[in-house]
Amino acid sequence: MTGRARLLAAALLALPALAVGAGVSIRASLDREEVALDELVTLEVRVESAEAPTLSLPTQGFDFDVVSRSSSRSTSINMGGGGGMKVQQTFAFQFGLRPRRLGDLAIPAIEVAAGEARGETPPLSVKVVAAGSATSRPARPGQTAPPAFGFPLGPGAGATPNGNSSRAWHGWERDLQLTVEVDKTEVFLGEQVTASVWVLSPVGVAETGNFKPPAYDGFWTEQLEVPRELSQQLRKRDGLQLRAYLLQRIALFPTRSGPLELGSHAIDLLVRVSSDDPFYPFGDVQRVSRRSQPVSITVKPLPAGAPARFDAVNVGSATLAASLSSKRAALGEPLTLRLVAEGEGNVKAWSLPVFPSLPGVRAFTPTSSDQLKPRGLRFAGSRTVETVLVPEAPGPLMIPALTWTLFDPKTGAYRELKTGELRVEVAGAPPRPAGGAAPVLNTLFPGLRPIRPAGPLTRDGEPGAGWPLWALLIVPVALFLLLVSVDRFKERHLADGGARRVRVAGKVARRRLATASRLLGGPDAAPFFAEVERALIGYCGDKLGRPAAGLTRDELALALTEAGAHPPALRALAAALDACDAGRFGGQLARQELLEVAGRAMATLEEAHWQLRGGGA
Repeated sequence: MTGRARLLAAALLALPALAVGAGVSIRASLDREEVALDELVTLEVRVESAEAPTLSLPTQGFDFDVVSRSSSRSTSINMGGGGGMKVQQTFAFQFGLRPRRLGDLAIPAIEVAAGEARGETPPLSVKVVAAGSATSRPARPGQTAPPAFGFPLGPGAGATPNGNSSRAWHGWERDLQLTVEVDKTEVFLGEQVTASVWVLSPVGVAETGNFKPPAYDGFWTEQLEVPRELSQQLRKRDGLQLRAYLLQRIALFPTRSGPLELGSHAIDLLVRVSSDDPFYPFGDVQRVSRRSQPVSITVKPLPAGAPARFDAVNVGSATLAASLSSKRAALGEPLTLRLVAEGEGNVKAWSLPVFPSLPGVRAFTPTSSDQLKPRGLRFAGSRTVETVLVPEAPGPLMIPALTWTLFDPKTGAYRELKTGELRVEVAGAPPRPAGGAAPVLNTLFPGLRPIRPAGPLTRDGEPGAGWPLWALLIVPVALFLLLVSVDRFKERHLADGGARRVRVAGKVARRRLATASRLLGGPDAAPFFAEVERALIGYCGDKLGRPAAGLTRDELALALTEAGAHPPALRALAAALDACDAGRFGGQLARQELLEVAGRAMATLEEAHWQLRGGGA
């Protein structure tokens, strides 16, 4: 220990014992007495206590939505007054509240517990006026609650303008927002909506975490931009200088028409608040949470008069081109027809024209690939479809023009894109060698020759045909048929009008959910969602004794009700099917979360008193 440290330790030991107050005091205040319906009012509850307090907002008669929460703790040392050194801890809780209605609203008493001590704040009142008409008057001095018990809360250093004892200014709570900006609120089906998620703050944001986007129900989503690190821009809103931080920019493509809602995003933030206290110049770092407001988007159906064979996924602005790998080919030699669509839109969903059936040409199943190249705020790229063609007749081969119909939302009209005709000269078959059979060609790999290019294959002798061979062939088949017969005999006696299917429906569904769990980490999400839906729909079909895949949700619910399902089981099933649809059609729902939702739905369905096909229970 250094000399200075020993001197400090001796000085502390010479002081009187620390006098930590056993009592607790509570104060509650609002940052304003009048607020507009579209603004926030900040409720602050300050508690002086030796132990960390807990408090909860009331749930009954509360006319506010809690859009943010934050808390902080400060420690002060008072060495005056002749009572020795006093260490005092102050816990501050801030709540950002948005009013739900107009009028004179009251905030009921808030219960506070610190160890074994209990107390509550008196009710507070705030006047809510129409949006845009608030006068932003600060709260009256009388809006601060007196101490509930224990020692009173004395004036502290660094008091804020509204009379609260605090090292830091808390007015930033009202202006710190998580907001979602969209470039359009009215679009056509399949037209891109660009959504940008921003944090707007009057104070510095040091860190972000736990970002939770909504499920994006009704949208196909594609990422446009996700900054690797926080970068601020300066904005002015209502005369206030704000710092703007971009969190995410995504392209949304609506998959159904009608009114859609882009749900709320949520995030946790670590902000640095400047200090008013000259003895504490470093500022407070506080952790807060924010949730954005939902955004309503109107999706118009595509206009009438679409050309024949138009596919509704073909929305955007693009060009179409076709080419062949070669203009000359030998008979049986493969060619590649390449069709490329390039432009803006939901490139991954575009459906390009299929090569028509032509006499003298064999076409293989086409393959597709995508190359994505976003252009600023627009999702863009190209989709390429390649078809392998093998000419089977010599002479000129004409590839006809291919037509692709596209709806362009910029002009609000349908467009027909056509490729030019392509011509290929197909050479005749090579001459046969004298006195020999025609050579065997490998159409995909002409350089490879077969092991036996010509001549028939012959068999060298007949295989043996003794009784051991026949026994080896017949006995396994006979045993298999015997086991199958016994199993079917048992099923026939146990079924009793479908009882076995009803009995084993849960086992079959759980087996399918187990298969889906093995697909959790796969690169393609489609098999996972298909297996989960198959488990749920298959379970319903087994319980009903008939296929359930073709039933609408209402028809399925009615049939299950008649079969014995209760309302909680129907609600759980509907929630699981909706979550499965949301994940399969572009939602951000985690696969593990969907698996848990489906498992809970299965457990609830198993509790129902199912009726057998035939009237039995």
